[in-house]
Amino acid sequence: MKSRVMAWGVVLVVSLGVLGLWLYNQGEWVDVEVDTGLRGEAAGNPYLAATRLLDRMGVPARRLPAHPWEQGPPATVDVLVLAGPRHGLAGPLLGPLLDWVSAGGHLVVPAAAGAGDDPLLAALGLDARHDLDSGVPGAVSVALEGVVLEAAFPGSTRLAGGAGYRTLAADAHGPLVLRGPMGRGRVTALATLGPFTNRRLGRHDHAELLVRLLAPGGTAPRVALAGDAGMPGLATWLWRRIPEALLSLALLGVLFLWWRGYRFGRLAGPPQAARRSLLEHIEAAGWFLWRRGRADGLLEAGRRALVARAAVRTGALGRRSHAEQVHLIARMSGLPEGRVAAALEPLRHPTPREFLARVADLEAIRKKL
Repeated sequence: MKSRVMAWGVVLVVSLGVLGLWLYNQGEWVDVEVDTGLRGEAAGNPYLAATRLLDRMGVPARRLPAHPWEQGPPATVDVLVLAGPRHGLAGPLLGPLLDWVSAGGHLVVPAAAGAGDDPLLAALGLDARHDLDSGVPGAVSVALEGVVLEAAFPGSTRLAGGAGYRTLAADAHGPLVLRGPMGRGRVTALATLGPFTNRRLGRHDHAELLVRLLAPGGTAPRVALAGDAGMPGLATWLWRRIPEALLSLALLGVLFLWWRGYRFGRLAGPPQAARRSLLEHIEAAGWFLWRRGRADGLLEAGRRALVARAAVRTGALGRRSHAEQVHLIARMSGLPEGRVAAALEPLRHPTPREFLARVADLEAIRKKL
């Protein structure tokens, strides 16, 4: 039996070895690169690689923590790249930004997401549109500083330039990069900043194009990227757009609270309690007599109730003398005559302890009858 088990074990081991060898010969080792996505700071900042590239090229670059149109661009910035959404940028908020450009700043602005309704582009004399027939865009040539670079601008957005703007890059569907003067400064408009994101900066000539756009002629301007600060909260957005309406609503709320808190006339008294039971009325009457010093009256009522109970068993008990009543009640209850006599004895002005003891004796005798 033992030799048979060992034989089957050897057969199993050999079979597994042969199967493993066959699988090894049938398979092929292939290295596959798996994209695990961006991590750390690069996951939250799509232009981290662009910022570090500029720093290494001697162009100081940093990312602004908030929208530059809140208080205007910082005075220490020469080139401002609007690399995030422009929620709420309209009307008087455009003034500080345009004044900064006219004073000598360089503004790099992409077309807003959705295009077609961009107050900033309109103020700059530009427009953007979607070309749904553009398909998958390919690489285009960008002529800049006498050098022709190759770049690919993803998306279907195209620009429409106004007077004074020069086209730096375009395809069959329209301009992709425009540049023009504004006062002592200049504006560079792009269909998208897609070529300068972390994933695309290393493709084509995107890295060189970024440096030549922001730092022409080997200069080292101070660059700032206004990142994605997100959509402002509803309260902030409403306060910027309709502060008068919010103040009116707040005043109406105060008036409403004052109106709801105003009381006409006296306060209503507490509601009448529900009708009480007979036992509660009896208890209330007893407490009334006790507080008025009528405890002896309560004891007298108890004695009469005891005699009446005994009279049910012995006729004409009420016409007998007190001694005979004590004798008959003691015989019927089986209690000593002294206890019965003490219970039937009148008690004037009893203390609470004496009152409770006398009531307890009367009740004990009554229950024995």
